[in-house]
Amino acid sequence: MEDQHGQVWIGLLYAGLLRYRNGRFDQFSAKVPGAPERGVRALLVDRRGRLWVGTRNEGLLRVDNLQAETPAFTTYDRSVGLSSDLVGALAEDLHGRIYAA
Repeated sequence: MEDQHGQVWIGLLYAGLLRYRNGRFDQFSAKVPGAPERGVRALLVDRRGRLWVGTRNEGLLRVDNLQAETPAFTTYDRSVGLSSDLVGALAEDLHGRIYAA
């Protein structure tokens, strides 16, 4: 998934999330608070420039500042109302609402 800054985000099945920028890869996994440990299933950059990450066991994650050296992750999971911690698809409608399936 490419964001509005030209950075490329890659979800990995067993190793979290990668960001490619300035000719190098940065890995965000269990060493970064809130980052997915593994099992990234879906990525979406919304119209506001936020990255949404659907995971296999960690629910839905959101990153607001995609250019930060170490992005902050916000987690939405069963503890806040999701019916499952498995999010395999993401979409945004014409009103900017995010759908996680």
